[in-house]
Amino acid sequence: MKRNVAVLGLINDREEILLVRTRKYPDYWQPIGGGIDEEDTDARAAIVREVYEEAGLRIDPKIMSEVVQTPFDFGEGTVFFFTAPCFDDQKINIDEGEIVEAGWFAIQETEDIPVYPATKTFLGILREGIKR
Repeated sequence: MKRNVAVLGLINDREEILLVRTRKYPDYWQPIGGGIDEEDTDARAAIVREVYEEAGLRIDPKIMSEVVQTPFDFGEGTVFFFTAPCFDDQKINIDEGEIVEAGWFAIQETEDIPVYPATKTFLGILREGIKR
């Protein structure tokens, strides 16, 4: 079965990214995101929905930047990775029914945390961007 996924790396002013461990995949850290459903018009619409469901944040799709598309880690499909700024005054309300843990990670220090291959590619690109 083909599964397309949209993911958003929320990044704060300290060059930290919000990563979560979900109940479905508790052994690995990942940015907030999820499957692109039939009712989603595109990957950005899926992210807007997922970020609101999982973190209680309303994200304007115009502030998102597409970073990379990678093969889906669990079969056929594509993972669409985006970033968006997250400001200190934005209140994050994590859905504990879906997420077991959330944390801010310095992007430069994400190399050794347990992540799936697609997320590893995404974080590597972000680390390289900071070095420039």
